[in-house]
Amino acid sequence: MDFKGQRLSEIYFSYIMIVFGAAAFLVGYSLESFQLMMAVFTTGLAFSLLVSVPDWPMYNRHPVKWLPAKKSESRTKTRKSKGWKSWLKLF
Repeated sequence: MDFKGQRLSEIYFSYIMIVFGAAAFLVGYSLESFQLMMAVFTTGLAFSLLVSVPDWPMYNRHPVKWLPAKKSESRTKTRKSKGWKSWLKLF
């Protein structure tokens, strides 16, 4: 999932939760049923997670182009050659 896909996924999640939250409140208030309100809200949560969590192809429209890796000397090789005395410089 690319960065724009993450943003799109977050927007979808937010809008779906707002719509289902309002619908759950209205259904629960009008029918005076807390259980039905929680059922509608949980359905909305499950639907929004199904839409936003998997890596759907619509979230991969702008792939990130990484730069090639640079060849550089490893810092671990220089530490290993100095041994434990290199750690004394830290104190």
